[in-house]
Amino acid sequence: MLFVLLQPLSAQALGGSCSAWMSHDIGSTIGVGECQRFDKGSGGQVTLDIAGAPDRHSGWFRDNKRHQTDRWIANVQPGYPRSARVDFGVWK
Repeated sequence: MLFVLLQPLSAQALGGSCSAWMSHDIGSTIGVGECQRFDKGSGGQVTLDIAGAPDRHSGWFRDNKRHQTDRWIANVQPGYPRSARVDFGVWK
């Protein structure tokens, strides 16, 4: 019988120094976010968390510019905005 010892794959934490907030206009809300830096291999996406309906998202980014989600419109679309955040993912 042959046993092979394998080293565990190295894991890398995803993250960065980011902030996000909701921006309200008359009858609508967007999620806005920006990042000062990202950890190695990380990218970000702004998410507007909508209770009772699909969330809104920006595109993925890795720069230090301001990014925003699609607009949620009151009395037209279901649910209501709860919060905004930056989600992290693997950037290749």
